[in-house]
Amino acid sequence: MGDRIELRESTGLEELPRLVEELGDGSAGVVFLDAIKSEYRGYAEHAARLLRPGGLLIADNCLGADWWITDPAGSDAGRDAVDAFNRWIGSPGSGFLSCCVTNREGLVVAQKVG
Repeated sequence: MGDRIELRESTGLEELPRLVEELGDGSAGVVFLDAIKSEYRGYAEHAARLLRPGGLLIADNCLGADWWITDPAGSDAGRDAVDAFNRWIGSPGSGFLSCCVTNREGLVVAQKVG
């Protein structure tokens, strides 16, 4: 089983561009995000290149973590970043068709279109 896993120790915003370069555009079927919330938009932009059309981007904690999305804007930087991510991923210009599964802290499931 060890030949199926490659461990890379780096930040997501450092490693994702390398993965795009190594694996190429459209090389992944699923990308799961559960990391630094303020960087979700950056992760998603790289993931959009990695994902093939019809591929899924899944993002955890899109309704809450140690904050809730219903908290006032400006009350938490992570909350504000996730709110901005949610609004972007749900917009026509993102290149995704998305929904939020409202289990516990929320899970965005977005399909790459085109």
